[in-house]
Amino acid sequence: MDNITLQLNSPITEDQWDAITDVDFENTEEILFTTKHKKNVRFVKAQQWIPCSERLPEYMNIVLVSHHRQVRFGCRTQHDKEYPWYIMFGHCFNVKEKEVIAWMPLPEPYREEVSD
Repeated sequence: MDNITLQLNSPITEDQWDAITDVDFENTEEILFTTKHKKNVRFVKAQQWIPCSERLPEYMNIVLVSHHRQVRFGCRTQHDKEYPWYIMFGHCFNVKEKEVIAWMPLPEPYREEVSD
């Protein structure tokens, strides 16, 4: 649970807490529910860098990459085995596999909360 940020506006009932603790946090990005006081509660999984040695992103999915101690947009391509990463930041270029050391998915777009 150390990778989960809790934003809480009101006390959680015991039933609600039991429902939350049954959630597979490893595979759940966000949990939303309303407390007995009609307050919204949101659990959000923190974004973390994924080392390339651990796992690579799907081909052609745009992600954030750690490249030469900078954060850039990039994607993995299938067409070039020596230069499989396509990096975008002001200009675009191909880089060798070892030059990208980690990546993370792009965050979800901002959505305004609509009040009832």
